[in-house]
Amino acid sequence: MQQALRYILIFIALLLLQVFLFNNIYFFVVAQPFIFFYFILLLPSMPYWAMLLAGFFTGLAIDIFSGTPGVNAAACTALAFARDPFVRAMKRSEPDQAYSASLTYLGFGRFFFYLFVVALYYQLVRQFLIIFSFKEISFTLIRVVANTLLSVLFIYSFEVIFFYRNTGKD
Repeated sequence: MQQALRYILIFIALLLLQVFLFNNIYFFVVAQPFIFFYFILLLPSMPYWAMLLAGFFTGLAIDIFSGTPGVNAAACTALAFARDPFVRAMKRSEPDQAYSASLTYLGFGRFFFYLFVVALYYQLVRQFLIIFSFKEISFTLIRVVANTLLSVLFIYSFEVIFFYRNTGKD
């Protein structure tokens, strides 16, 4: 029960930060940081149907407050679907150890690469759902890269400040 309460509080905190702070930050009219999908990355391993529901409702909550009907819900659902294969690709080769996508487990380099790939994937899905064409592909790709870099910067900082536990393995 305590673990579920922890995840609920993290969800509420990320939702409020995204809605009231990060939705109002724009860099050069191109980049906006997105941190709320970090909640999907923090979730423990669970069945696909539960992960897909968590992704959908995370994105839906942001869509309700952001006025983007279904865009974030679809992008978060796609991210929830692809999360476990991304984590398995990044996990250490120790066979009996439970894996997680955390800075403590993956280390600084692997976690940064994992976070960059996941954020890039999320931004590609999100931006192409918003534009829904290849008409302005260069501007869309600039937005994808800029949003990805800002999101990675903020999420990596949150991970280091709030969740990193130095175990002495690195």
